Amino acid sequence: MSRLVLFSIASVVLAVAAVCWIAGARWGGGEHGRPRSNAKAQVDQAKQGSPGVPPAAAEDGIAVYFSPNGGCADAIVHAVDGAHECVWVQAAQFTSAPIARALVAAKQRGVDVRVVVDRKKEDDDHSQIDRLLAAGIPTFADGQHHTAHNKLMLIDHHLILTGSFNFTRDADTENAENLLLIDGKPKLLDAYERNFKEHLGHSKPFDK
Repeated sequence: MSRLVLFSIASVVLAVAAVCWIAGARWGGGEHGRPRSNAKAQVDQAKQGSPGVPPAAAEDGIAVYFSPNGGCADAIVHAVDGAHECVWVQAAQFTSAPIARALVAAKQRGVDVRVVVDRKKEDDDHSQIDRLLAAGIPTFADGQHHTAHNKLMLIDHHLILTGSFNFTRDADTENAENLLLIDGKPKLLDAYERNFKEHLGHSKPFDK
């Protein structure tokens, strides 16, 4: 084989390798080498696994975390830390100090934070309700139901956090739970916001 032919083959191989390297650097391929999608805001950050544990999976503006020790609480704190307009919360239980601190910090930087908790769980010895009230966060007790069992946050009119995950330490470190971050789904967001306002409307200001 002539030197000219060998040189041509080598040039083609080098060119293909360069294209593959550039594509890999551009896309930062995820598992199985697929390009990462461009989900918005906190879901995009969650997909990069920053901070804490990356999600178990992320696709089309939705990221999922599992517990125990799967990064659920870190993902919630990260989302609240990124809030600019509002954080509306419904909680069956609320004993997580890191999440409570993130809500207080959001309130202090001018974010509209509102919290609705189940009336029967509010007297938990480890409840963070006192911390929220001391920070001036409007906090309400929902006593209209056998159990006000929703666990969700609605952030900046575009991000939904929901799932079985309670806002508790045990949910993060001991229990088998799931947490979904859903971004850029306006019909779902509208339904959740209407439902939140419905429950807020029949809840009573917290008075311990």
